[in-house]
Amino acid sequence: MNGVYFFGDDGSGRIWAMQQVSPGDWVSSEKLDTPYNISAFGEDEGGDLYVVDLGGQILKIVSSAPPAPPDFSPTTKEASTGTVQSRDALTYTIVLRNAGGQFSNTVRLTDTLPAGLIYVTDSFTATLGTLDASFAPTLTWHGSLSATNVITLTFAVTVSAVNTRPSRTLSSLTQVSARYSKDRQRLS
Repeated sequence: MNGVYFFGDDGSGRIWAMQQVSPGDWVSSEKLDTPYNISAFGEDEGGDLYVVDLGGQILKIVSSAPPAPPDFSPTTKEASTGTVQSRDALTYTIVLRNAGGQFSNTVRLTDTLPAGLIYVTDSFTATLGTLDASFAPTLTWHGSLSATNVITLTFAVTVSAVNTRPSRTLSSLTQVSARYSKDRQRLS
């Protein structure tokens, strides 16, 4: 339930969840219709969510269905130009997005440069997360990524082979992976 704001109505007992789908854009939906007079929500050290009834009952919110796995298919990789010559410089931009379920574990991206491209030292940047270019031509990034944020990574290369054509789409050379944990959304 990372990145989800829960709220309720003490009169009707209904519980809603609100989630940011893009910067400044929030979507809410009703999650539960309970017989309780909701007075508060709380979270323990382990990240479990609780709701408190006006009568003093404390109830844990848990999932009744498995969450959707992360989906990195909207992730894109673009080259700054489509045609290059030997010794030309170009920049790759990878925009990492998750259109799938919420998860709270680390995402790892690995990009291996093809033959004919030489990584420009210290050019690897990201809006969030941790970068490692020490094994260039294999570049790695890891960090957190929810369904609400976008991570942009850029790096520069120099063309060493004549008539090298940069790829404008994600290929098998770019890999994104994540382990995810199941979130909870049901009262028990």
